[in-house]
Order: sequence, then C-alpha cells, then structure tokens
Amino acid sequence: MRVIGWRCAVCEGRVDIAAPFPWRCPNSTADDRHHVLTIVNGGSLADASEGRRPATPSLITHDRDLAWAAYAEANGIDRASRIELVESTQAAVRQVAAVGFDRTPFARSDELSDALGFDHDGGLWVKDETGGVAGSQKGRHLVTILLHLLAAERVGHLADRPPLAIASCGNAALAASTLAAAVDWPIDVYVPKWMSNAFGSELDRLGASVHRCERRAGDPPGDPAMLGFRHAVAAGAIPFTVQGPENALALDGGRTIGWEIAEHAEVILDRVMVQVGGGAFAACLGAGLADTSPTTRLHAVQTEGCAPLARA
Repeated sequence: MRVIGWRCAVCEGRVDIAAPFPWRCPNSTADDRHHVLTIVNGGSLADASEGRRPATPSLITHDRDLAWAAYAEANGIDRASRIELVESTQAAVRQVAAVGFDRTPFARSDELSDALGFDHDGGLWVKDETGGVAGSQKGRHLVTILLHLLAAERVGHLADRPPLAIASCGNAALAASTLAAAVDWPIDVYVPKWMSNAFGSELDRLGASVHRCERRAGDPPGDPAMLGFRHAVAAGAIPFTVQGPENALALDGGRTIGWEIAEHAEVILDRVMVQVGGGAFAACLGAGLADTSPTTRLHAVQTEGCAPLARA
C-alpha cells in the first residue's frame, strides 16, 4: 500500500495508518484548531493501468493509493474484500442517486477553446463533475470517510452507528445525505437560518435531520452552523464533512479527480483552474496532479466577495 500514515502539516503530530477515525490532529483542541492531518506516502503512485476499463471506478483502480484502503489492509481486510465493499457501496448509492462514483468526462471544449483563440494543438479541457453523485465533486471527499467507517465496522472498531454530522446548505450536504441514505446511516445537517425551503425539502427526502442554526448572543465569531456541527461532534457525532481540518479523510478520495485527469496521457497540462471555497478541492486536485504532472500550475479561483485563500 502506498499510504503509510498521517502527519500534521502544522505541528508534525503523527497518526498510525492502522488507527481508526483519523479525523483531526491529536494536538488540535477547541482553542487551537489550526492543525490538519495530511497523508504520508511511502512510494510512487501505483500503476493502475493494468486491467483498467473505462467503467472501472477510480476507487477500485487506485485502491492501493487510498488511505481508507491502507487502514483496511492494516486491519486485515484484503484487496478482494475491499473491492467488494466498494462495489456494494456503489450499488447502494445508485439505488438512491441513480449514479455512482464513476469516472467523469474530461474533454476539450472546442467552443471555449476557439473563443479564447487557441489553435488545434492547445485548448481548454474541462472535467465535468455535474454528472457525479449529487451533481458535484463533493461526494469524492465523503465516500472515503464512509468506506473507512464501513471498514471499521467490519474489523470491530465501531460497534454502533453514531450520527454523521455536516455543516452545509449546498452540494456538500446533498452529497453527504445521499451517501448516508444509501447505507441507512443517520445524519444531522447543520444549516444557517436562511437556507431555502426547497433545498430543505430535498434533505428531508433523503432522511436527513436538518438543524437551522441562528446566531445567539454570546456565540463566538463565525458561522453558527459550523458551531452547531462542532458541538455535535464534541457530543459524539462523526464529522462527515469536506473540510480537511475537521476530517482528514476528506482529503483522501478527492485526489481521484486529479488521477483521472492525469490518465489522459495525450494532454500536457500547463495550468489548471479550479473553483474553491475553503480549499479542500484545490488541495486534493493538486495532490492528485502532483503524482504525474508536477510542473502543472494550479490556480485556485474564488469570488471577489468571498476569497479566504487570497486573504490568507
């Protein structure tokens, strides 16, 4: 297996790959949350080309490169059993969402390339995630958390099912609720008061428990929905989130989008533009591309009115 452990990017704290639930750095506290576990690799990206078929999910072809799978193997779950777990999870997700974690299209946009003045040797290529689970890439971050939890059940590290928790009123909440519904796992979604009723109805359809969070006198600065989420996690809920500092495994499956792009060997990528909020998407895409395209420049694109990476 390629992944051999976890290391905090801030304090160098370590977590063994065989340990269950590597959500946060062991040195992270309620008063000091500026920590994030990162994946420690012990070798180069495994050759996933042998036997690859276009319909084979990256979760299977890159089994030996994923942290959840390394945890599973370290605790006695062999490759055949891991593949079976991925396939059964895929089938369950398809029952709810009609799609699974399949490779998404990556192709040259002739219309955009022509409009921007590229000749036939260059151009603009687009990775289209709108056909993925819940209509975005968010499910990629969450599915490896779910697979880790299902593996933990199999090896006896998880005796019951505490509720999953997420703070979101967008694509992440929709993806999280879809996965939870697929495996019949309770989930609490913490949202701001202004969340639309239409979106709430979709979360209700998926069986999520929705908590509208208002700002109260005496609350610390920040998002009240995130505060509600953190209170839930402190009380025993599982952080089922796409934010790396809250759950490091969100940075595992997200890398598959970079690996899929890199599989198109006929494309030499000079620059990659990626829209980001908090940064997990850009971090995962960058990590995936770094394995095969180390000279590609990554541009994180944010809205002018909400650009935390630029401000940082």
